[in-house]
Amino acid sequence: MALKEIEKFFVKSKSFMEKAKKTTIEQLNNGNFLTNIFLLCFFFFSLSFSLNLCKPNFNEQIYLQFADKNLVAIPDIEVKLYYQKTYSFGKIINGTLKPIYVETLTKKTDKDGKVTLSVVNNEPDEKRLDCKITVFYKFFGNNYSYSIDLSDVVFPVLIIVDAYTIPIKVFEDNKMRNATLVFSTNYTLEVPDNGLYVAVPAKEIEGYAILRDKKVKKYFKEKIEANSALLISFVKVKTFAQVFNDREEPLPFNLTIENVNYSSLKGEKVEISIYEGLYDGILFTDENEFNVTLDTRKGLVYYVDNHAPKITSIFIEQDKEDNAYYLKAYITDEGKFASGMASVKAYINGIERPMGLKKDVFILKLTDLKDKNSLLLEAYDKAGNKKVIQGTIYYQKARTEVKEETTQEIDIVTTLLIIVGVAIVAVIIYIVKTMYSWFLIISYKCYKILITILNYQVVLCKLGPLHTLCIRYASFQSKISKAIELYLCGLLKSVTN
Repeated sequence: MALKEIEKFFVKSKSFMEKAKKTTIEQLNNGNFLTNIFLLCFFFFSLSFSLNLCKPNFNEQIYLQFADKNLVAIPDIEVKLYYQKTYSFGKIINGTLKPIYVETLTKKTDKDGKVTLSVVNNEPDEKRLDCKITVFYKFFGNNYSYSIDLSDVVFPVLIIVDAYTIPIKVFEDNKMRNATLVFSTNYTLEVPDNGLYVAVPAKEIEGYAILRDKKVKKYFKEKIEANSALLISFVKVKTFAQVFNDREEPLPFNLTIENVNYSSLKGEKVEISIYEGLYDGILFTDENEFNVTLDTRKGLVYYVDNHAPKITSIFIEQDKEDNAYYLKAYITDEGKFASGMASVKAYINGIERPMGLKKDVFILKLTDLKDKNSLLLEAYDKAGNKKVIQGTIYYQKARTEVKEETTQEIDIVTTLLIIVGVAIVAVIIYIVKTMYSWFLIISYKCYKILITILNYQVVLCKLGPLHTLCIRYASFQSKISKAIELYLCGLLKSVTN
């Protein structure tokens, strides 16, 4: 190396060496053997010269070393490099020359936290050369990055990870056991029965410890600092299990956990003595089987929806906008712990019709109906309970306008004949009013029968296309009928007197 580069290195590294020396002395005084060994090695490695490797067509070995915040080596970190391969021989995209960047293969750090990766650049033009290398590494299930400049680099490149190396041990009845730790980041760590020392992120961590042979899980949460230790202990505790339906009524059940059965014959609470943690179990109740999880800290309270949805009402309504007829059904899944509505299926004449949902009302547009149509409604909740309703929809197509008018004309003629008949009866009653009172009474009863028939004809008339004329006629007929009735009543009163 040239003399100027050596002088440049010592000028830049003076302050760094002073800091490293101070840190080394402090760590040596702490008495951590593994840390002391690493620091001594790092101290001597740091005496290497700063290098300028940023030159066209560079082909270099990149030496990296990973350590925690206490400068303890971290093994098994997955590492890869991302760098420029070429620019002059790059890709042309939309008429523009673009450089090519590549990634190396992924390698893991060894027991000393070291890893070596190769970078090969094919760029001959120094002005187009990019000497920045990005280090991507994966630690504890998370991805991180670190930048290196080949124009000013010291090997090995020391990367400090925001972590501490701590002891982790798992106990069962005060005896150390092997276990599997599953962290919230989905990172998995195997702990042997004599424990281990491992680098852990310097923050609050949480997850579950699982005893391998018993498949029992225990939740843990720990804030990791310089002198932390993660100690997980499984001890026996008392907990309980109870099952209710969706209306909070107790249900008998049978619960199987760790090949042990716990039964409740009348729905009463069952006490369970078991190691503290989380257990996967099988619950059998109300002729159904469920996979459940028992948390010994909270106990197991399980609700089973065993009631079918309730169909409150079904009716047919004509829409004012499109004049179409719609079948509407109010269907709910009642109960404080009900699973909720899942779907409603409608079948008309055996053919499934799609139903929509609008403001808690299930709606079906009625089309292509016959005079008589079978209806089948099936309502399901999310627990699989089903409610079935069967019925019949009667549909009468409108008659032609000509037939409607003809029918109403016949009805009006009939009505006029009835009025004439009533008038004749009134005349006869007048003639014989002085003869026999019993004849007058019989005549009055006949008049009431005729008036009833007349009112029925008026109602039919109002339903036809001539309803406006019929309403006027009905008003006239009502006045005449009241006059005749008052007259007859006066006759009957005079005769009886």
